[in-house]
Amino acid sequence: MKYIIYPHNGSGDHGSEARLRSLLQLLAGTQLEVFSDAPQEDLRYWPHPLFSLQRAPYQPYVIAQKNSVLLAFQGDHPLLFPRSVPHQIQILLGACVPEGLSLDDCTSLFARYQMLIAYEHHSFHELSQIHPNVIYYPDPLFISASQSFLIPSLLANKEFLLLSIHPEHRLFDSSVHLIQHILATTHWQVALVPFLCQPECSDQSLLLSLYQTFCHTGRVVMVRELSSKQIHHLCSRARFVVTSHPSQAVLAYTSGTPTLLIHDSPRALHIAEDLFGPSHTHVASPKSITDSQGLIRDLHSLIADEHYLQKKQGETVPIYQEQLTLLRQTLYRSDRNLAGL
Repeated sequence: MKYIIYPHNGSGDHGSEARLRSLLQLLAGTQLEVFSDAPQEDLRYWPHPLFSLQRAPYQPYVIAQKNSVLLAFQGDHPLLFPRSVPHQIQILLGACVPEGLSLDDCTSLFARYQMLIAYEHHSFHELSQIHPNVIYYPDPLFISASQSFLIPSLLANKEFLLLSIHPEHRLFDSSVHLIQHILATTHWQVALVPFLCQPECSDQSLLLSLYQTFCHTGRVVMVRELSSKQIHHLCSRARFVVTSHPSQAVLAYTSGTPTLLIHDSPRALHIAEDLFGPSHTHVASPKSITDSQGLIRDLHSLIADEHYLQKKQGETVPIYQEQLTLLRQTLYRSDRNLAGL
């Protein structure tokens, strides 16, 4: 069976890179074809890829239609759904009801997929009302592997907070106040870690501005661009993570690191609810950060929950990882069944 992965945003978006790596790990040994928006960008991270790399958009051809399955894995916003493509078998990973749409609105949106895989129970129960073939599995990012590297000397053997902020969330002023508060009230260092490193969308300039504001303190580090596996390792070394990126939050959960996620993704919120319970998600909408103290209040809440979060992660993440060992078998059995439809 051949798996076609589409869409893929390019590996300079390290969330997309991490998701592709998790699929490669799950589907190791199978034939894979990746249709990417930025194939030259991907070659920076896979100079000798273990898959066939093609330029998006996906264009079907005769060989691809036989004994193949199209896997789409960006399902938490209607704008992220790939254009309708004429492929016989299509499976959506991470399916959920996008914010602002009713369940009825989603019936046609999901109709072309022969199977939906939900990463959290809320979406599984919702989508089961409108689609005949919905399966629950934890986010495959929970099996992601980290890669150690030489950590900047200022962070080695010291407690630090890892900060990654999306440039569109307009959190620069709040981030300034957050760093000022950390420097004034703790002994921690602050690691500014780029997560979006694409020409048309990058958080590096914003983080560099933060670094220039605080570099004189000697306690703020601007980390060079890392691969998703190295970012995962840095998350595992941090005391806390504050991020605007849902994929990075899951990498931090897997590392056992208490994490504050600033994002509107319903899927990300429900993943945190499954993991920690509805009153301990520490997922906040950017719209809720209405004043300069908003991030500081959210950080204090995270600190108060530190031991609870670590306990829940230690108990639950290994269960998720064990469940994910069965995903490949489920896909394979389902592919054979769907091919017979």
